[in-house]
Amino acid sequence: MVQASSESSTRYTKEDNWDGLCRNAGIWEGNQASYDKDAVEKKRVASSVYIHTSGEREDGKPGPSDVWVHLIREGSQRYSQVYFSRDNFFARGMFMSPHGDMDSGFRTAVRENGTIIEQVISMDGEDDKCVGRVRIVHKGARNEEGFSTWIVFRERRSPEALPNYNSEIPQSRKHPDEIRETNYPWDLNTKAEGSTFEQLRGSWKGVKRAIGAKDSALRESEYSFDVSYKDGKMDVKYLFNHTNESLELKGERVTDRMIRFPNGQELRDLGGGVTVLTPSSIPESGNVVVEMAWVLGNTRKRVSRTYKEGAWLSSAYFIETRV
Repeated sequence: MVQASSESSTRYTKEDNWDGLCRNAGIWEGNQASYDKDAVEKKRVASSVYIHTSGEREDGKPGPSDVWVHLIREGSQRYSQVYFSRDNFFARGMFMSPHGDMDSGFRTAVRENGTIIEQVISMDGEDDKCVGRVRIVHKGARNEEGFSTWIVFRERRSPEALPNYNSEIPQSRKHPDEIRETNYPWDLNTKAEGSTFEQLRGSWKGVKRAIGAKDSALRESEYSFDVSYKDGKMDVKYLFNHTNESLELKGERVTDRMIRFPNGQELRDLGGGVTVLTPSSIPESGNVVVEMAWVLGNTRKRVSRTYKEGAWLSSAYFIETRV
């Protein structure tokens, strides 16, 4: 296995978070699919997201002061509208990576109140231009033991120009027919690669960047891991050199789309190289880790959110390459 370097730490500022959000400005088109606890797709519709920036920063620095997000679903008028400012963004429990990846959710994870977490992975190509993005909403209803529904948005950048003003965003939109049913709207020539679990087999190396919810410290570390998957059993071996520790996780297939690990975490394959990792139930302790991941070729990206004793502890994004 490839060894890792020592851990380093820097401060991740409010401006860093804001710049990551603004990087997503534009029109994203694709589809929205919902999945149940067995990772079975229940419904799919075409959808578009308009991310519009406006205003000027009060400190005189370049860049917008406001971001509006509008979701338009096929067959309906504008579905939702969300507003963000530089001041309320991180305070609301949201983190953006410099690459446009996002982790957003309540600052507390309590079973009685229900839990909703939204995560985004943006994948860049060799020219550093965005190939596409996958957005996932993990939903746990009030008083449910764990998460029961996942809503997955698979999106590409639209060639259509974003309106100059937020007020000009349409109430409805015609979606290209070819992007409704595909898991790969960013490349319609992509062929399905089968089970994501099988795509994970082999050796990988990665970089983890985690930001603390309280101190905004960005901690970076490198690691490596091997994945074997055979006869319904998955074995994952991690090496963290900066702590001189290793970790082995052994999971067993419950269904063709779900693997359960002894620690209670469940890995679900939602198709198209996308997986989610969530606890089978939200424990009384309030210690929870929720993660999404996306494999595209020899690159895998992950976004995770960690709660400790019910409070948001940190968010992290990972970039991994096959070796």
